[in-house]
Amino acid sequence: MSGPVFKIKYLPSTTLPSFDNLELTIESQRKCAINTERRQFTRVPVTAKALIEQDGEKYVAKVADISLNGAHLKTSSPLDKETPVNLQIIFDELSPPIHMVAKIVYQKGEDYGVECQEIDIDSMLQLRSILTLYNNDPETIHQESQALWERNTQETE
Repeated sequence: MSGPVFKIKYLPSTTLPSFDNLELTIESQRKCAINTERRQFTRVPVTAKALIEQDGEKYVAKVADISLNGAHLKTSSPLDKETPVNLQIIFDELSPPIHMVAKIVYQKGEDYGVECQEIDIDSMLQLRSILTLYNNDPETIHQESQALWERNTQETE
């Protein structure tokens, strides 16, 4: 089975283009939530849990999908959008957890979008391995990780 196929057709209008004018068809057996924002990293649906620490409080969340630069979390816990979170993402008992500091960039109900701000090299390598395993296109993950590395290297110079 190949990955999801997305067909986006622009429907012209007499006004400026907006995302309301897009017709989206998803041909896949997986159900994927598609946001209209531009994404630079492939999001991969996963089954994992996240332990969240924020302001000394600890919470648990489900990880709906993950990318090299963030994740989609589901939790009923009241997270403060203005305060960074320490995440520990656990896929199973045998794999080492992924540790990162992230900021909340989106919240609607129990859905939270987080963007990675800090991650250690071991966690990044583990994350890249997991994304490669779950994704049908490992070359894309390799290219994205290379681009992320180059971007971060330029920012620190």
